[in-house]
Amino acid sequence: MPDKFFVDSNICLYILEKVSPKFSVSKTLLQSKPLINTQIIAENINVCLKEFKLTKAQALLYAKSLMESCEMQGITPSTLGNSLHILERYGYTIFDSLIISSPLAEHSTVKSCSMVSSLEETLES
Repeated sequence: MPDKFFVDSNICLYILEKVSPKFSVSKTLLQSKPLINTQIIAENINVCLKEFKLTKAQALLYAKSLMESCEMQGITPSTLGNSLHILERYGYTIFDSLIISSPLAEHSTVKSCSMVSSLEETLES
C-alpha cells in the first residue's frame, strides 16, 4: 500500500457493519491511518443518524474515533477550486467532486468502495 491514501465515506462506514463482507478490508485500511477530509466526517455522521439510526451520542463518538484514527484534511480554497473544475468538466456532483479533489491535493491514492470489492475478490482467490 502507498504511504498516503485517502478513503471515501463508504470505507469508513463498512467498519460499522461487522457482518458485511467489506468489514475486514475496511478495518485493515482504517488501521493504516488513511487521509480523510472534513466532508467524510459530516457524511458519516449523517448516515449514522439517518440510515443506521444511531443516537446522536453514538454518531458523535464514532465521528471522534474516525478523527483520531485517520489523518484529517480540511477543505481548502484550492481543493474547492479543483472540485469546481471536476464538477464542470466531468459532471460529478459537488460532493463527489470534493472527494475526488481532496486526495489530488495531497498527491495520494484513493481507496473507494469499488476498490474494496476488488480487494475482496483478490483476497478470496
